Amino acid sequence: MAEAAAPPRKIRVPLLALALLACVQATWLIGEFGAERSASLQRQALAPGNELTTLLRHETESAQRHLAIVQSQAEVVLKERVRQRVDEAVAIAQAIHDQAAGTVPQAAIKALVREALRSPRFFSGRGYYFIDDTDGNCILLPTVPRLEGTSLMNNRDDAGRYIMRELIRAVSGPGDAGYVRYSWYPPNVTDRMDDKIAYARQFKPFGWLIGTGDYVSAVEAGLKADALERLRAVRLARGGHLVVLDHNGVIKLFPDAPNLEGTRLENLTDGPEAIALRAVHAIAVTGGGGTSFTMAVSDTGRQQTWFAWAQSEPTFNWVVAAMAASDESEADESGLWRSLGRFVLPMVMLVTVVWIITILSGRQRENQT
Repeated sequence: MAEAAAPPRKIRVPLLALALLACVQATWLIGEFGAERSASLQRQALAPGNELTTLLRHETESAQRHLAIVQSQAEVVLKERVRQRVDEAVAIAQAIHDQAAGTVPQAAIKALVREALRSPRFFSGRGYYFIDDTDGNCILLPTVPRLEGTSLMNNRDDAGRYIMRELIRAVSGPGDAGYVRYSWYPPNVTDRMDDKIAYARQFKPFGWLIGTGDYVSAVEAGLKADALERLRAVRLARGGHLVVLDHNGVIKLFPDAPNLEGTRLENLTDGPEAIALRAVHAIAVTGGGGTSFTMAVSDTGRQQTWFAWAQSEPTFNWVVAAMAASDESEADESGLWRSLGRFVLPMVMLVTVVWIITILSGRQRENQT
């Protein structure tokens, strides 16, 4: 029996080309369909009326309102703290005076009061008592004792406000007490002044005013820290949570990787968390809105698409975002059919190519026999 002749080269080459084309077409279809489905999911999730987008935006705005309330409380909290301290100081002075009056010379009583109020420190070491008379003379200033016995009537802050004159005016009004806002040097700082609020009360037996104050920024810092811990406790659906960065790009809150907190965005090594945080920061500083990125889900470690709504927060000049993992099982069925529709023609072409290859291969086998 004679050997079967090999398929003519002119027929074999087109068949190989068609087979290669079919493989390329199939690979392309699979990749394009996956990319289209991913893009479709992102469009759905970031659409204004989408349930997830609405949830994330609501949580972001809720966090912003909370921070605004915290900021508004700073001055209220500060004023209450300094008032309580001054009331305690006046009570100490009054007790010393009442006990020694009539038996100890007035100069000695004044010295006893002054020294009793010299050592107390409070507000994390920032707070101390000061005493002045209504002529503007310094009686007690523990932080700069060399000024005791001198006139501070012309002492001004960096905005030109006469501090002593304002204190005297405050205690000369109704209630013989009042608040004064001015700027002064924070502890261990000599090159700038910070906003400060002081409270003073008259101590009439000696014609003195006794007061103390604290820095608004210091009180705000404590309230900010408390606020961040409250935001850290917020848990959203699908493993979601809140993220906060400051205006310098420093990460203030990132529950998925708390070890990154305190780090600037520019110093992050490339990775899913860095991509997520940069996406959040970028969308916020350009007006706010929705964004997406890929990151591992903390519970499972599986890489998944996440969505976030980010906005700039004006109270503390922070960026606040709510983020949550996608749920691909909730994909819109109509979206699936729309995605399939885009690939109908390529699929028909691929089937046709396969059909042609099959027919030609059959004819080759017939010719060989």
